[in-house]
Amino acid sequence: MTKQTAIPVQAALRFAIYCRYSDEAQNDVSLESQEAMCREEIARRNGVVVKVYNDAARFGWSLDREGFEQMRLDAERRAFDAIMMWKFDRLARDHTQVTAIKALIRHEYDVRLYCVEGFSEDDDSSPYTAMMEQLLAIFSAFYSKNLSNEVKRANRHRHTNGKFNGGKPPFGYLLATEKTPKRPNCFKATTHQPPGLYIDPIPAQLVEYAYTLYGQGDQSYRTVALAMTDKATELGYPQDKPFNPQMVRELLQNRIYCGYVSYVETIYKKGFGQGKAGIRGRREWTKGVHESIISEQLFNEVQDARAKNARAKKNPRITRNALLSGIVFCARCLSEKPLGLSDDSYGKLYTHVLRQKWHYYECSARRRGYGACGQLQIRQETIDEQVISALHDLHRRLPEDVTERIDGIMRRHREHAKAMQHIDDIRKVVERVEISWENEFMDEDTYVQKRRQLQIDMEMLRPLEQDDLLRSASLLNQFDKLWEECKNTEDQQALIRQILDKVIVFDNEVIALVLKGDTALLIDSNKAVSDSGEGGTRTLTSEET
Repeated sequence: MTKQTAIPVQAALRFAIYCRYSDEAQNDVSLESQEAMCREEIARRNGVVVKVYNDAARFGWSLDREGFEQMRLDAERRAFDAIMMWKFDRLARDHTQVTAIKALIRHEYDVRLYCVEGFSEDDDSSPYTAMMEQLLAIFSAFYSKNLSNEVKRANRHRHTNGKFNGGKPPFGYLLATEKTPKRPNCFKATTHQPPGLYIDPIPAQLVEYAYTLYGQGDQSYRTVALAMTDKATELGYPQDKPFNPQMVRELLQNRIYCGYVSYVETIYKKGFGQGKAGIRGRREWTKGVHESIISEQLFNEVQDARAKNARAKKNPRITRNALLSGIVFCARCLSEKPLGLSDDSYGKLYTHVLRQKWHYYECSARRRGYGACGQLQIRQETIDEQVISALHDLHRRLPEDVTERIDGIMRRHREHAKAMQHIDDIRKVVERVEISWENEFMDEDTYVQKRRQLQIDMEMLRPLEQDDLLRSASLLNQFDKLWEECKNTEDQQALIRQILDKVIVFDNEVIALVLKGDTALLIDSNKAVSDSGEGGTRTLTSEET
């Protein structure tokens, strides 16, 4: 047999999948179905899925979508080669938006765009394909605009007749829906219980209790939230987490509890459906057909008490936007966080000004109903100085081969250890396949097929978190220079947040900095320490932080 020249095998395209549906009322194809169809199409193209982005119950007229924004950021740093979606209208409904998004992703980020149903100009260079892609986008925009107008007309009619328009019932009510319910506190409407709001007995008691308590005039949102948490425990009402002041604030100004329903149209302040305009002064209320929980008299008394408290400004603790706002966490709370608790703000330190003079970080556990944890109030300057000093110090200690060191860090992470071992095993298999091909023990078709499958397996095991960590290390490596270029506190905040995910404190000392990419650096006397005791870092896994 005459040996042929080895045919180079092109690496499999790394695909991201983007799925979106508007809401259950529009009966869009579910996220699971969209993902399954995308995966099937990617497999047909011999590609590999590296990440899936979802936006549930998000309308295509707005670009304020977490999944979409994260996908755009990852596309900018080339975390994948192509994006697959069910239809291109998943990106956006408006034709102008779709055109701008496609141009940005294709031409600026050099990422291809494909869809399961429809046409993509990335499939071929045919003018017919490009024309069909544009025509389908125009038809989709027309359909969506027409549907939007019909929905607004129907919602206005329902409001006029005193019916609730929302898809999620407010706390204290259950919602009967015509279609099979997919949200909590909803049930299928029947002949005896037609669509609409119905009182949920125990939560309704808590709503009435909150109004009665605050109406006395000597309570705050925080004290009412704590009292509601205690009352819920007394009534045997299950809670995932305590009631919080923000929830109480919204609850105490919702007229739905005294028998009214509201209507307000969504308005965006920016051209690409970004930045929703406030609803203050635009919400319309009319008498509803549902049963009220409180009287109008009690509702008005509470509004008077709210206005009085706002004028009095009795609370001397004034929140301010500190350098590390939102990323400082209590070590005690993190180490004792209850299993299964879904509260991302658990253990977070909030900022306030005491007597309009001293600026502090304070653990939010007690104020949010979890009980005191023992963490001290800390002067903001104390923590800020430690973090900045540590970042400057780490910059000087970073080795030249930081990229290789980070690769080693990722290997030591427990969640990636098995994947790294599997990648090494695959590399050995690749070597054996190459040897078999070179010694003519394998035919060309088998060789190409095995190489392609092995490449796909390796791409699927590549940890995307490493990209975040490398970016953090790159910024950290230039920290001194970048910090000097910051013109104000906002610039400093932005720089720190690109590097750090969390700052963990115990009493008045910073004990760990968590970089983007879920890697923690232990701090000892405000210096980073390596496992060997030399200047450097000791890393922790995400479970340990």
